Formats: sequence, C-alpha cells, structure tokens
Amino acid sequence: DQDEASERFYKIAEQKSPDRAHTARCYQRAVDCLIGVGRIDKGIDTYHRLIALIADSARIYTWAGDAFGKAGSNDIALEAYDKAIELEPSNFVPYINRGWTYQTIGKTEKALSDYSKAIELNPEEIMPFTNRGILLYNQARYEEALKDLKKSVEMDPQSGGVRRYLGLTQYHLGNTEDARWELNIARGLGDKEAEEVI
Repeated sequence: DQDEASERFYKIAEQKSPDRAHTARCYQRAVDCLIGVGRIDKGIDTYHRLIALIADSARIYTWAGDAFGKAGSNDIALEAYDKAIELEPSNFVPYINRGWTYQTIGKTEKALSDYSKAIELNPEEIMPFTNRGILLYNQARYEEALKDLKKSVEMDPQSGGVRRYLGLTQYHLGNTEDARWELNIARGLGDKEAEEVI
C-alpha cells in the first residue's frame, strides 16, 4: 500500500546515494505516497528534506506545488511555485499552476495575472487561455472571456468543455445562433454538461 511504499522510498532516500537525482526521485515518490494517504505533515517534512538536497531546481519546486496543491495545502503549493518562478522566471508552467492555485482559493486577480504572464511567455500554450477564459466567464466578463475561449477553440477544436463555455459566453452576449452552434458541437464531442444546457 501507499503507506508502506512511502516508508520504503523514504528509507532509500535517507541512505543519501551519491546520485542526487536518484535520492531526489525517492524523496519525490515518498512525498507523493504520503500525500496519497493523507499524511500531509510527514509529506511536508520529506519535501523540506528534498529541497535541502536540490534547492536550485525549478522543476522540483513546480512538482512540489502540484503535489501539495492537489492535497489542498495551498500555502505550501504557492510557496513552491513562487520559488520555481524565482529560479526560472521564463518558464510558463509554474505561472499556470500558481494561477490555478490562486483561482482555487478565490484570488482571481492574481490568477488572471499569472495566466496572462504564462500567455506572454508562451502564446502557443492552450491552458492559460482556457483557464483565463473560464475564469473571466465565471466573473461575467463575457467580452474578455470570448477572446480567450475563441483562441482555445482555435488551438484545440476538439475540446467539448471549452466549446461549451464558448457557447455559454456567446449566449450571455446575446449571440444565440453562435451559442447554439458551439453547444451542439460540444454535445457532439461528448460534453455531458452541454447536453443539459441545450
């Protein structure tokens, strides 16, 4: 089980192999297992041991932010993303993930700022357009949402969920024909929530 696995990985990591990458992977697996069984405090302790070993890796901090964010430890997740961004400010990924964490805890303006920065760093990445568009939709900022959601659909026309939000945005802007069109496509792509709207 995960509890036993976490102990096994932890013990291997504590042996401090000369191969830092191997030791780091063992600590990562231990943290994942600990979080999986709800032992957040032990996971945090193990994470700090990992950071002491590899304090200069933006990738490790991004992973930690993801792991703790999924566990609901948003403060630790945000600290990890902050450090990842400090170490590698040109990497768009921690901006997207930190934006999602901010969105989760209701700090929408900070989330929008992070999504915008991710778009600035990599305008070919769909996720910040999608996340920002849906967040703007949820704030009833339909004109702004429309631009991002159209861009997302342009990048991935097969996303039923994005097409549903685009259809709903069109509906709120009074474009009923466009709304119906997008919602029908979303339904055809298997989006169950679009079926409930139509």
